Amino acid sequence: MGAVLDIMVPRRGAVLRMVLLVLCALLAVAVEAAPVGLHPGALPSPDLLALAVAVFAVRQPEAVPILLVFALGLLRDLLTDLPVGLGTLSLVFFAEALRGLSARLSRASLLTEWLAVSLSLLLMMALQYLLVLLVFSQPPYFLTLGRQWAITVAIWPLAFLLLRWGLGVRPAASDGREARHGT
Repeated sequence: MGAVLDIMVPRRGAVLRMVLLVLCALLAVAVEAAPVGLHPGALPSPDLLALAVAVFAVRQPEAVPILLVFALGLLRDLLTDLPVGLGTLSLVFFAEALRGLSARLSRASLLTEWLAVSLSLLLMMALQYLLVLLVFSQPPYFLTLGRQWAITVAIWPLAFLLLRWGLGVRPAASDGREARHGT
């Protein structure tokens, strides 16, 4: 019975990290939903929610349960212009893929982590594009998606540094990475 409770009830530290993720995600969704840069020549905004989820999924995978990611994705879908459920589904796949890689990425260089997040984000956007195409809707233009991906990937180091140094989101396992990379 104790093992079942360990799985179902997160430890206190994990709950605090989940609260931190929720606060970061709410800020990201608020920024994404703000009516800024709506003119025709404006650059697309970065996917800030995906960045927050990525840092936590790689660094603190126990703080990123699938139901929490689902709820955050659904909230964003409802507050932004994404089709309801589409962003949620792709965010859940994105988070789970990074959680699955977290043990390997915790032993890898920061460049490897950045590349893994970048490729996972690209796959997430491709999934969104294909799903919109399958339901015979007008999908977003490739150029717009490419710009959003590039901007999101470009600011990943900033999001990483903010969450790592500003909020202390470190790798879950003490595997010597901090000493090797100073992260």
